[in-house]
Amino acid sequence: MDQPVAASEHLPPQAPPPPADRPGRRAEVTAKSVQIVLLCLGGLLLTAGVIVFTAVAWRQLGDGGRLTILAGTTGLLMAVPFALTRSRLWATAETLAATATLALWCSALAGYYLYLPSGTGLTAVSVARWTAAVLVAATLYRIAARVAAPAWALLPLAATGAAFAAFGDALEAALHMGAIGLLLAGAAWTVKAAPTRHAGADQ
Repeated sequence: MDQPVAASEHLPPQAPPPPADRPGRRAEVTAKSVQIVLLCLGGLLLTAGVIVFTAVAWRQLGDGGRLTILAGTTGLLMAVPFALTRSRLWATAETLAATATLALWCSALAGYYLYLPSGTGLTAVSVARWTAAVLVAATLYRIAARVAAPAWALLPLAATGAAFAAFGDALEAALHMGAIGLLLAGAAWTVKAAPTRHAGADQ
């Protein structure tokens, strides 16, 4: 009597499964990283240009020309991020906003230096006072432009203002450093109250 043949013996041989695709090698440099590096370099070059113009090249111009060029450059740098955010060019807007904050500080000190009251000079205490005023302006600018970079620029500016304030009398130094600390605390509150698109940068 014939033995029943198992059904499995009549099935055609199955083809082996295709080898799993190996993950492609990740690029060492992406377009996004190149963009960030170029923007950082551009921001550094703009910052260096503002500082060099304020400290060196500006002496070769008249008072009116100095103030016009510096104020115009600062106003342009502060205005461009508004247009860039509307075009969704967020990284470029952040870079120019940070540079604009530094340019605002340079413009404030340079303008004060040009039109000093007679018999006065650009002292360390006056630098601390104008730095405190710039901290307020930069905080308001961050709220209006909705960019995160000015908030980060407040930290080195506040440290600079506090360092200059330390050269004054003990009472003046304490008052100015306390005022700068309060301004930073207020700026930190505005960061929470008016967040930007970059939530991680607001932390």
